[in-house]
Amino acid sequence: MSAEQVARLASTAAFRPRSRLWELHELHVPLDQLAGGDAYERRAITRLTEGTCVAVVGGSGAGKSSVIAWVCYQLPASHFALRIPITGVEDPGSVGEVARLALSITLDEIVLDASAQEELEKARATSRSSTRTPSGIASAKLGGGVIPAEVNVNVGSLREEFTQERLGGDHLLALNGRLVPMLAEAGTTPVFVFEDTEATVGGADDRGRAESFFAGPLSAFVDQVGAPVIVAVQTHLIEGSRAFARLAPVLEQIIIPLLREPARNAIEAILARRIELAQPPVQVADVIELAALDSLTEFYTHSGGDLRRVLAAAHEAAEHASADHAGQICLSHARFGIAQWQ
Repeated sequence: MSAEQVARLASTAAFRPRSRLWELHELHVPLDQLAGGDAYERRAITRLTEGTCVAVVGGSGAGKSSVIAWVCYQLPASHFALRIPITGVEDPGSVGEVARLALSITLDEIVLDASAQEELEKARATSRSSTRTPSGIASAKLGGGVIPAEVNVNVGSLREEFTQERLGGDHLLALNGRLVPMLAEAGTTPVFVFEDTEATVGGADDRGRAESFFAGPLSAFVDQVGAPVIVAVQTHLIEGSRAFARLAPVLEQIIIPLLREPARNAIEAILARRIELAQPPVQVADVIELAALDSLTEFYTHSGGDLRRVLAAAHEAAEHASADHAGQICLSHARFGIAQWQ
């Protein structure tokens, strides 16, 4: 390994934690691969396609959003995933506000604008349906199949009512009683994604906000909307939660494990994926010396499985090694990075 390659890892921030779902999907190494079996991502996909709502449960930085991103991008063509950012609502416990947001985002993804309508007409010359694919990284659609173009005709009146505020505020009823059945008739199912709950209702002092979200919007979507939901939930927020306990029997809980025995192999695989995407493939052992990798693995265990902090420490270590013009990330660099995030 050359000093130039180490510098490239640092300058491209190859190890730095990411928060955007379209990046997490590409970077994610499935837990099914790391822990063995099919108890995580594959189980989530199966349950969502069966119509069951899924809660991805784990501590801060455990990889909940990464799991959700990967699952969404692996959904079959019969489904499409839409991110509903509850950080964008004033009150995350308001059913009406969250339902309005979900209805708005779904309609925005389905209803084509004028320029897209022209493309649709051209596409119909050779096919009965076209797609509404994400328009760059700003799209709310995360993954799954295409949205049939014919749906646009059916949702036109609903879109007009929504735009002119003629729905009387009952956005949940419009979502469940009208939009979801229209999509079902076209053979497609939306999957509503709530992955930013940690930023909105997380934290030791926010149990009340979390309880409000569980009892309000989450319960409403699980109980009243005929489409599956996948939600990220911090472990400490569901302990002793009456609202979540009521939902538990109808939620499939995917609990992110603390990787004990395979921890070192898991950390190596996660770093290897990022190295692979950052530059021509090289072996992790060429980039990070064994003692440094062991140190990062110990940090993962001692932090309770906080992969976000481990990656942040690895990024600091790479920058430190680059500053030293080192040809490899050594133990001293890893210890420096860990000290910044301990």
